[in-house]
Amino acid sequence: MRNAKCNDCGQTFSTNETIKISESILCRTCAEKLLQTRKGVPKEQIQRQFDPTVCANCGKDNGNLELMKLAGLPACEQCITFFRNRPYPMWIKAAMVGLAAIVVFSFIWNWRFVQAYINIRTSETAVRAGNLETAAKLFRSAATKVPEVKDLSAIALFYEGAQMLREDKPDEALKLLNSSKAELPQGFPVDEIISLAEIGVAFDNKDYDKFLTLALQASEKRSNNPTAVAQVASAYACKYAVTGDDQFKQQSLDFLKKARTLSEQQGGLNEFAEYEGRILHRIETRDIISHDEFKKRFPNGWKQQQ
Repeated sequence: MRNAKCNDCGQTFSTNETIKISESILCRTCAEKLLQTRKGVPKEQIQRQFDPTVCANCGKDNGNLELMKLAGLPACEQCITFFRNRPYPMWIKAAMVGLAAIVVFSFIWNWRFVQAYINIRTSETAVRAGNLETAAKLFRSAATKVPEVKDLSAIALFYEGAQMLREDKPDEALKLLNSSKAELPQGFPVDEIISLAEIGVAFDNKDYDKFLTLALQASEKRSNNPTAVAQVASAYACKYAVTGDDQFKQQSLDFLKKARTLSEQQGGLNEFAEYEGRILHRIETRDIISHDEFKKRFPNGWKQQQ
């Protein structure tokens, strides 16, 4: 054990019974008197003294030999072993079990968001591959998992509508697309697809005047789009087929020529050839048939009579 002398009263005390204030070593009694007379002494200037030869936990006196330190305090070998190998109290174990349960619950609760995210990322691949049906199913699944995200349901409706249009079901497509429009995020060409669906509905209803009006409006907005221009040619061909008016025939051929030139410039002539054949067939035969019927009659395409 080591002793220290109080700088105020001059008495000697064990080091553990002294307090260092600023640079003065004081006994507890003198330290209390000093703190009462000197208000506002910073806490960092008040330090309890520890005898490096006495265990701070059990009080074991190690004579003049200094003990090892644990957390900055002198400690005997037995106390160091005890603290380092001390078992966790039951309340800590219970808290750890509770925390683990919360983590697992949170993961399970949020798993639906993870699944929805995976579906969305997978749908991006499907869209790039042109597989709209798969994209629609994936977004529908994501929307079911997180119904609070309204965008997902709208996007699912959009792709379902686009797929219906691809399957030549414009009436069903139009209903789905109109339902999706209000909630869709920016960037989706819903107005353009709705325009195509409306044109398809007009054709199915044999309302060729409306077909022509809608096709002209679409081609004005997308004057460099071969399909939009070819739709005008298709509408004029319908008008010629039902009226026999050569003026409509010539207008159809003029727009068809423009659409073919655009297709050549844009490298899409192969895709355009089938649509061109349907329009030329309509002009030559004055027979208006659907896309599906045309493919049944002419599985290898139709060629204009020379």
